[in-house]
Amino acid sequence: MTGRSTSWLGTRSNWSRSSHGIDPGWRDPHRGGRTRHGRESHGGRLQAGLLRSRYDRSDRKALPTMANTTSPSAVATTITGIAAGMALVHYLQPVLVPFFLAALLRIWGDAVVKSTARMLPKAPLWAVRLGIGTLMVAVIVVICYVLAEGVSSVIRQVPVIVSRLDTESLRIAHATGMRGAKFFSRAVGHIDASGLVQWLASGVNEPIEIISLTLLIATFMLAVPNAEDNPKIEILARHAARAARQRATIIHITSSIQSYLNVQFAINGTIGIAVAGACYSFGVKGTAFWGAMAFILAFIPVVGPLIASALPALSAFAQFSMVWHPIAVFVALEAIFIVAHNLILPRLQARGQNIDPIAGLLALGIWTLLWGVWGALLATPLTMLIMITTAQFESSRWFAAILSHDGRPEAGIDAFSDSRADMDV
Repeated sequence: MTGRSTSWLGTRSNWSRSSHGIDPGWRDPHRGGRTRHGRESHGGRLQAGLLRSRYDRSDRKALPTMANTTSPSAVATTITGIAAGMALVHYLQPVLVPFFLAALLRIWGDAVVKSTARMLPKAPLWAVRLGIGTLMVAVIVVICYVLAEGVSSVIRQVPVIVSRLDTESLRIAHATGMRGAKFFSRAVGHIDASGLVQWLASGVNEPIEIISLTLLIATFMLAVPNAEDNPKIEILARHAARAARQRATIIHITSSIQSYLNVQFAINGTIGIAVAGACYSFGVKGTAFWGAMAFILAFIPVVGPLIASALPALSAFAQFSMVWHPIAVFVALEAIFIVAHNLILPRLQARGQNIDPIAGLLALGIWTLLWGVWGALLATPLTMLIMITTAQFESSRWFAAILSHDGRPEAGIDAFSDSRADMDV
């Protein structure tokens, strides 16, 4: 019995070794065996040890990593951290909003500076930076001035719009046989005029303060080196491979945000020009204001285009007696947004933005709840930042996969790391 069982075990052991590419005649020297030639083989012992350690490592790494990634404790920790971060972000809104706006201006400004430097190779880099920065500040100041003048003009049109709405509602009530009343005038009469004026004043002062603080922070950011070139990364990482990984992450974040901003500025600038041209062709007053407002509201998905189409239509409703005129204005502006956002924008932004549409709409609602209009403007870049950052940690990688469109939130980082590795080789 003992001999048979031993020979059977030996046969089974030889079969397992042959299946792994090891000579069946070889016996494990650690168990006191020898080779078929009567002596221990150092090469065979080394080959078996490497195979055994490789299989042991693969067996240990296979499933526990995925289990730890989506374990209930890891998910609960990630959700708790996100909730605490949202509360902190809401509390620090006056500081974080201008900081993120300045960071976006710096990131996009670097892209414009690099493009300009390639077109003008003989120009000094400091001169290119100074020229681009001055131009950006001038454009922001002009847009703010146009918006301030346009808001005052729209406020003066509010009584005319209310009167026209009452007239049309009475006409519809008379045609349908219903009892008509000046509903809009009564509704406006219940509004506290002094409180409304104070609210509008605060609503105008807040953007001016945030924009001024944004320009100030962006000016100081110009003196700081780029994040990927910052020597502090090696000090914080304490390891060359970890520092390279962090640099790849930073470059992936900046390149994704730069591609997003390039496409958005190009598309939204075209939308602003088209809206201004459409308002001018229909005879709507304040074409520059409506174009600037459409440019800004186009950054807000879904809600922004609707507001940018409805407000010029209401202005046309106050200016013209024919009802079809404001309807035509609304339809024309909506057509501009539909063509730009549904046909052109997805083609240009397919590679630069890897955010799931449903997750993007949910993020838009959450950031609007936290920061108001500024949160709606910053929703997409902040969501991209969160997605790429959470993809760097095993415990939160599942959250990044949910936010991503293709389930691979760190594909760009891996590609960059592989390219750097190939270059090093």
